[in-house]
Amino acid sequence: MKMLIAPLAAGSLLVFGTLPALAAASAVHDRIQVADTSDFAAKKDEYVKKSNDDMQIWQKRVHDFGEKAKSDGQKAGDAAKVQLDRAWRDTKAASVKLQEAGEDGWASARSAYERASAKLRSVWHDVTSSGN
Repeated sequence: MKMLIAPLAAGSLLVFGTLPALAAASAVHDRIQVADTSDFAAKKDEYVKKSNDDMQIWQKRVHDFGEKAKSDGQKAGDAAKVQLDRAWRDTKAASVKLQEAGEDGWASARSAYERASAKLRSVWHDVTSSGN
């Protein structure tokens, strides 16, 4: 019987001795997850701030183009304005989704915003280089 008690006592010490180590490992894992989450939040905030700055610039460009199209009164200007307004509307919608996206939907929202922004730049290039 004495021979059974010694191994059980030693085994109990090993199990109880590892509990603080397991708790410490869990705490480190929790800190890593928090760091990852806050890192995502910081990166998202930085990207969204830049996208908001870009959106303000584009809002002024699109508005100014519309005012110029009105004053010129050209049919070609009207058609270009319709294209530009559509691209602007799509980019604004993608920007809103970008701001609302969580970590799970971030990659998709960012990709959609970048596609919409590229389309807006392309339409802008087309309508401004055609003499309007």
